[in-house]
Amino acid sequence: MITACVQYRKTVVFITVGLLAISAFGMATQVQKQFFPSSDRPEVLISVYAPQGSAIATTDQSVRRLEAILMDMPEVKSLSAYIGAGAPRFFVSANPEQPDPAFAKLIAIGQDVEGRDRIISVLEARIAAGEFPEARVRVTRLLYGPPVVWPVSFRVLGPEADQLREIAHQIRTLMTGHANIVMPHLEWDERVPTLYLDMDRKTWVGWA
Repeated sequence: MITACVQYRKTVVFITVGLLAISAFGMATQVQKQFFPSSDRPEVLISVYAPQGSAIATTDQSVRRLEAILMDMPEVKSLSAYIGAGAPRFFVSANPEQPDPAFAKLIAIGQDVEGRDRIISVLEARIAAGEFPEARVRVTRLLYGPPVVWPVSFRVLGPEADQLREIAHQIRTLMTGHANIVMPHLEWDERVPTLYLDMDRKTWVGWA
């Protein structure tokens, strides 16, 4: 073997370089590239975003409809729901959402990975069919690595709130036209009534 390698060293070099080139081509075209891969855990995360200012009872109605769908699926091993806040941190990349009456989180555990994927497929199909028009419902799976709420996000800064909303709507329109973007939305859009207490400190001083 050593004699053959020395005798046909050019052939060996060409074959090695060729195999290296083929390997590089296969890595670039056939192997999936993802910095933090998806988890193989069976959990399915369902986030419910009702319009800002919605009462917790309104959010609860959407959650009950989702629960009815999931409890009828044999792929679901267990189900839990958290209304008005996110779920406790049960996984390193799961970042609990802050308390919000217009938000809810459901966690469905599948029998296995195939069951998890089946749950996701059924929910996404029913959501895409417009079964939950009153809220924005997002179905995801766990990811390894730091928590990422949305893969793509833009922040618009400025002093004028109305102008910020106008620019944000223009950006959302551009994102909607892209074939690879799903569920573009604004995090700060709906206006809700707010009550402020403005105390007259001079009057208080006069009473003192």
